[in-house]
This record gives sequence, structure tokens and C-alpha cells, in this order.
Amino acid sequence: MSKFKEFQVTNRRIVIPVVIGLILLALLLILLLTRGQTPVPAEGTTATTPKIATHTVDPSPNPSLTSSALPPLPTETPLAPTPSGDDQGLLAAPVGLTGEPGNTVVRLVWQPVAGAAGYVVFRDEAQTPLNALVLTETSYLDIGLSNKRAYRYAVAAVDAQGQVGALSPLIAVTPGQ
Repeated sequence: MSKFKEFQVTNRRIVIPVVIGLILLALLLILLLTRGQTPVPAEGTTATTPKIATHTVDPSPNPSLTSSALPPLPTETPLAPTPSGDDQGLLAAPVGLTGEPGNTVVRLVWQPVAGAAGYVVFRDEAQTPLNALVLTETSYLDIGLSNKRAYRYAVAAVDAQGQVGALSPLIAVTPGQ
């Protein structure tokens, strides 16, 4: 009978850490799978979606544009007209964007923009920002990346009306170096 009790105690010492590890692994998997998706509100509640307007693009070829120019943001609301000429209400591009590589992560930091209500981060010329909600801080941690692969980032400020300002210059960061 004492061998049975000894087995139960030993088994419990092994099972509890394994169960906790599996729970943490499941939570990490859920986080990675839902990253960049807008949460679905509970039944009977309403969701508030951040307003992100896009820049309109002239379809005629423009030799001053390079392949590194990011495409406009998609939106579910009608597009606001883009001011023509020099800056007419759009926020300036954030300056000082830097990236610190880590093991499968990149930490981005930039200088604040006057009048910005928040920021959106873009990676590898994607049309949608990495962050599902507008950031209020001037840093972002991009996780779950592949080491030894270069990623390109740009940041834009967003004003209180949801208008996205000019993009920062692109930077390239390679995690795992």
C-alpha cells in the first residue's frame, strides 16, 4: 500500500508542472493565432473599431516612387480625401525609428509626433498595420519572428480623427543576430 501512495505523490509532482506547461503553451498558441485580429464583442455588446483612414493613390505611374513605398491602408469606412500639395493636416512622419533585434523578436522605438493620438506599425510593406488597435506608446514589440531573416518596418502617426499621417523611413532589422 505504501508503494501506491509513493506513486501518487511522485505522479502528482510530475503531472502538475506538465499541466501548467500545457496551459501556458495553449495560451501562447492562442495569442499567436489571434495576433492582428480584431476581438469579437460578446453577444449583446457593441464593438468600437479604431478609425484608420487611407491615403488615396494616383494610378498613374510616378517615377519618384520606389518599391519600398508602402501601399495605402484598407478601411471599412468611406475614404477621407487626401490633401494635395505639401502637408495640409496630415501628421508628420515619426523620426528616429530604430529596431533592436532579439531572439525571434524585434523591439521598435521612435520619437513622438506632436498632435498624434497614436501610432500604427507596418512590416514588410503590408497593407494592414501589425497592431490591431492604435498604439499610444512610442514603442512596439514584434514577436514570433524567424531568426536570421530581415524584416522591414515603418511607423505612421494617427490623429484624433483616425487620419494616418506620413510614413517614417523604412528600417531593416534581423532578429537572432
